[in-house]
Amino acid sequence: MAFEWCITDYFDPKNQEHHKIKAEIEIGDGLPDIRYTRQCLEALKQAGFELMAIAAEPDFSVLGKRLGKSLGVVAKEVKAMTQGDILAFEKASWRSNYCYTLLEAD
Repeated sequence: MAFEWCITDYFDPKNQEHHKIKAEIEIGDGLPDIRYTRQCLEALKQAGFELMAIAAEPDFSVLGKRLGKSLGVVAKEVKAMTQGDILAFEKASWRSNYCYTLLEAD
């Protein structure tokens, strides 16, 4: 696993505060010029990496029986999980949400 600092399309080259934050990250981490996310992704593809994204989808047939009316709230929470949340869930094999414990099969 690795990580890379990248600039998103929200970076405004005309905004001095954006430049200040970028420069502080570069200095603090000893980095050369930080590249845009699209440039980093293209470099990974050219190096032969397969880019993947993960998302959580609740199994409504399993959860509906167990959660009843609470299914909507829990399903919304599951769909809002970040990739980091999902990886942590896969490692732990469970997650506690809204007083319910979710298992991998859910």
